[in-house]
Amino acid sequence: METCVLFADISGFTMLGEACAKQGVRGNEELAFCINRYMEGMVKTLGKYGGDIIKFVGDALIVMWPEEKGPDGPSITVRKAI
Repeated sequence: METCVLFADISGFTMLGEACAKQGVRGNEELAFCINRYMEGMVKTLGKYGGDIIKFVGDALIVMWPEEKGPDGPSITVRKAI
């Protein structure tokens, strides 16, 4: 089976996490709230375009789109992923 795979990672997340940790519990709670909102939005958007979330890895997602059938299948699949 041909597929299109996306690895989405939040750039600078480690530094952001360290900065929030310095603020104590409040910083960690704010970071958790933000990451949850981000992940909710990603899950909703990826589902809308047919992406199957394979794995959550910390602040990253691995998503797969099975190739569409037909002569234009590969280009349709890539457009959905983009």
